Amino acid sequence: MPEPTSIIVLCEDRRQGSFVWNCLRNSGIKPHKVILRPAQLGSGEKWVRDQFASEVNGYRKQKGRITPALIVVIDADTGPVQQRLRQLDEALQTSPDPRNRAFDIQDEMIARLVPKRNIETWLLALSGQLVEEATDFKSSRTKDEWDILLKPAAVSFSNAARTNVALAPTPPESLQLGVVEMRRFMSSW
Repeated sequence: MPEPTSIIVLCEDRRQGSFVWNCLRNSGIKPHKVILRPAQLGSGEKWVRDQFASEVNGYRKQKGRITPALIVVIDADTGPVQQRLRQLDEALQTSPDPRNRAFDIQDEMIARLVPKRNIETWLLALSGQLVEEATDFKSSRTKDEWDILLKPAAVSFSNAARTNVALAPTPPESLQLGVVEMRRFMSSW
């Protein structure tokens, strides 16, 4: 497949969007649109799940005219990563539009990144810190401290996805899955 001409990033918050934006920029790709949950709405993960089928539908409608791509970032929170992926699949299967009901990850440039607990776990792990996924690190740093970690972490993630470089020291399982997913996504063009 050719390189995407339109990349949409669907995510819960600005930090997730900035992470993916920096990851793609490090790979020489510019995302075209980052869709963030409006601040006044409740649960970010629920909002992303609710928007997922609509964004997949938009992706599929564009597919014949341009080369679109969609990256979805949704926290696993305290549940398993596979449960959150199943919930995204269910959002498609229950969509009123029959074109949305199937999800063939091998034929579509759609990536689903699911940090366990939240993106801050990945930022710390990609910065070389040992983390365990049961801990909520979100309030362990200030906004400015997270912003300092964000770009180098995104570069590390991008490099691991593009070059098959192992993450060190021992990355959390959700981060390993995220790198594999991004590697599959990036290798499709």
